[in-house]
Amino acid sequence: MEFEEFTKRVRKLPRHGLWRYGQAGDLPGEGDTIDPVQLIELAKANQNRPVIAFTHKPPTEENLEALQQASDLGFKVNLSADNMAEADEFCDLGVSVVVVLPLEYSRKTKGKEWLETITAYKERTKSLPKTTPKKRRIAVCPATYTDTRCSECRICSNHERNGIVVGFPVHGSRKLKIKTG
Repeated sequence: MEFEEFTKRVRKLPRHGLWRYGQAGDLPGEGDTIDPVQLIELAKANQNRPVIAFTHKPPTEENLEALQQASDLGFKVNLSADNMAEADEFCDLGVSVVVVLPLEYSRKTKGKEWLETITAYKERTKSLPKTTPKKRRIAVCPATYTDTRCSECRICSNHERNGIVVGFPVHGSRKLKIKTG
């Protein structure tokens, strides 16, 4: 789908309905560079609707400027950090941050079935770090260990979260590469 067609669809979304941008992929742009023109077009099409958006593009001066312009138009994006130290670096920039957490933070499953109770999960994970090295609180995404959905939680669309970093336990091909510590 062409970008212009996509922004037309965004304009037609329900006024207060939460939506997720880029479930697969990242913000418009080539490589590590955000396309500021397309991001602003997207922000204008969004018309200040609640949105869940993430980027792994690095926080260069140009990218941060584009993100700030989009934020001023109500399209707020979470910077995705690969570890807790990087999450602190990103938080120091004054932006909303999410972080990939080690596999130990995951609730054990088999397919779509939970293999451990919520009580067992909480007991097993209670000794894991709950803050970044600079003592920012990590909130593990509830959809990763309960039957909560993004539309119910909405924390990733809330950018007034007082420095709380949302953590997502690693999954997919990277899950054996990321460790605690």
